[in-house]
Amino acid sequence: MMGNAMVVINAMPSKIHEAIKKENLSIEVTTRCTSNCTYCFVRSGSSEYHDLDYRTVLSIIKEGYEIGYRHLHITGGEPLLWGHLFDICDNAIVMGYESIFLNTNGFLFDSNTLKKLKSIKGLNLSISLLGFPDIHDTFRGYNSFIKTAQAIEMALNHNIPLYLFCVVGKSLLAHLPHFVQWAFQKFPGIKEITLIQLIRVSGNADKVFNELLTPDDFVSLVRIISLLNVYGFSVSLLENPLAAVVAQMLELPWFSSSPHLIRPGRLTIKADKSITIAHSSCQSLGTYSRGKLHRILTSEVYLHGIEDDCNTCASCKHMAVCRKAGMQRPSEPFRDMQETIPYCKRVLDSLL
Repeated sequence: MMGNAMVVINAMPSKIHEAIKKENLSIEVTTRCTSNCTYCFVRSGSSEYHDLDYRTVLSIIKEGYEIGYRHLHITGGEPLLWGHLFDICDNAIVMGYESIFLNTNGFLFDSNTLKKLKSIKGLNLSISLLGFPDIHDTFRGYNSFIKTAQAIEMALNHNIPLYLFCVVGKSLLAHLPHFVQWAFQKFPGIKEITLIQLIRVSGNADKVFNELLTPDDFVSLVRIISLLNVYGFSVSLLENPLAAVVAQMLELPWFSSSPHLIRPGRLTIKADKSITIAHSSCQSLGTYSRGKLHRILTSEVYLHGIEDDCNTCASCKHMAVCRKAGMQRPSEPFRDMQETIPYCKRVLDSLL
């Protein structure tokens, strides 16, 4: 009670409360980076750099833990450029977080940094390798393939759990089976290769236009992933439930489903303190302050944002098969250059 006014805190909906127990709380600690990737959405359309301050991040992880998060995702930019990374990781583990997933390009690895990373309980790393040298360097700069391969080997030599992230455009798709086989042979300690469909972002559409996957390309990608898993290669497609629908229609039982980009419990706090549902989303849910996470998760705006699409999907002939495969809303419009007809509809129409 404050004076004559009562502070009302909305109850956490049960589906949100249950989801956040398994969901990562994502924090973009900085937009500064040692890479300059043409497909990067973090710095697209902006010439400014942002860093979260230590007290803000500490407040975020405390509040996150209090409302039920047990898994933390730290990203950037390049998180190793942020001076408080190891202190925050230590604090998170002491609080009771069970795991920390860290995205890095590994360019700043040295023996001391790797020892510190190795000491963090429940830490998993991801490093992005975008294909063979010519493909990787085209997207990430001259000689970056060598630096990235060295970073992967250094992390594995320190027995740090490592996922290989690969952004897939047309160039990699043409060589994907060969690349996956090579990568598992070259880096036998990696836990999984996680593929990410290349998207267009503000300011770079012209640079990636020829690399964006057409509907037919996407179907080929699903077929390739399915066959790679048959042959014992652990390969997944990140946050792309359309793939599960395609696999179901093609009767490919070897394809593991993936969650939607927008889902219950999902939150990202960006380096400028804005809060979005997903890291690649431009829709702000407000600016972080103490208590903001709980208010967002219990707000009508958030609950409406994560619910099934009842407008676009209702008029689509594929809705039944999509719902059966766990896809609740259309694919995001940044999958290719055409927005008049949803990407998912064009993909599924191609199978009929």
